[in-house]
Amino acid sequence: MIYLLLCLPLIAQAQFVDIQQTQEDLNTATVINKIDNIVNILLAIVFIASIFGFIFSAIQYAIAGGSEKSLDKARTTRNAALIGSALALVAYIIIKLMQFFLG
Repeated sequence: MIYLLLCLPLIAQAQFVDIQQTQEDLNTATVINKIDNIVNILLAIVFIASIFGFIFSAIQYAIAGGSEKSLDKARTTRNAALIGSALALVAYIIIKLMQFFLG
């Protein structure tokens, strides 16, 4: 029992935390989370735009009626939507890999 009473000051000092370091860690985590949220929103917008591009190219195919010029325009739109979604996916993977490896 006496040993426990003698250890109380040490136990009480264990409660102190370096507030400055904790605040810096909190600010860094907050900034990283905000950047991550912004990137996720931008990537979602790019994916939604590419889906609209696919839909638009499908409508162009349907309306083309065999016209070679219209079919080429639809193919170009489809390819642009496909490239845009692929680039967004690659960007997302690179960002997640960087977060994983860099902490």
